[in-house]
Amino acid sequence: MTDIFPEQRFNESQNKAQKNWPVFYIVAIACAALGAAAVIAYIFWTEAHKYDEIYKGLGINLPPPIEGAAAVKFRLDELRLNKCDPDAIDALRRALATVGYKNRGEAATENLTAYCKNPLGARSRPGMENIEVLKFSDDAKVRSTARKFLESPCSPPLAVDLVYALNSDKEFKKAADIGERFLATCGKDGGVGYNTAKSMYWMGNYKRALEIIEYFPNDIATILAFSDWRGFILEKLSRNAEAGEEFERGIDLANDIKTLEYLQFFYATRAYRAAGEFCKAIRPLQRYVSIDPEKRTSAEIDATISALAKQGNCPI
Repeated sequence: MTDIFPEQRFNESQNKAQKNWPVFYIVAIACAALGAAAVIAYIFWTEAHKYDEIYKGLGINLPPPIEGAAAVKFRLDELRLNKCDPDAIDALRRALATVGYKNRGEAATENLTAYCKNPLGARSRPGMENIEVLKFSDDAKVRSTARKFLESPCSPPLAVDLVYALNSDKEFKKAADIGERFLATCGKDGGVGYNTAKSMYWMGNYKRALEIIEYFPNDIATILAFSDWRGFILEKLSRNAEAGEEFERGIDLANDIKTLEYLQFFYATRAYRAAGEFCKAIRPLQRYVSIDPEKRTSAEIDATISALAKQGNCPI
């Protein structure tokens, strides 16, 4: 076997290296490109998230057109240096107002001020983060009440005010969610329960409405409004005989039966008639007339009583 001279081996290794050189070159270029791409991606990510800490305090992310407005962007950059600077927060509030973001801007900057005083704040309470959006409602009363409620979310008067305001605004699901959360975490309060039951009723969730109002048996037994709403809910559940009894019992809860409106007696009659208990349906109307026969006797009531008596074969 012929030996390979050292110079031959050297030349062969050089040839192999030259053949592999393009591969090494490509790999080096690829690594450099990937590194550059990573740096660029990091720069873009940092730019996109540079206001995250401020938005955390504000409770919202500003829409791109608002964030991009020169006056707003300038104030946001100021807050990046110190997001709790009261002068910078107020300057942001004013800047937001100039670009047509006044109401939400005021609510958001108030939120940032509160956040700086207590970084945990309302967001540390489970479930409360979903209520914060109410501070940006188009309804001024809802906005104001929501801000107060979030500062003291277990205050019965504030919870009643907020649930009532949302019901008035026909935001029944939001009202029901807040009422349910209050009852579950803060304890049973009749005012909150009453308004939450009404929210459920208007949503069509009659079964849950009844469950909620029946958390308060003492109130049902002593307060006319509770008794009436239990009656309305029972009617929706087609438990008409029970509803008639509830409405009729409610008559005796009035402070002064002489001032009680005709409707209270009519509710009882309506429910009993729907239950097919025609003779019982006569009773509330007779009682209404008996309070002041001279003023309350009417052809309409007489005709109704006669029709019910005929349907139920009732002695009158």
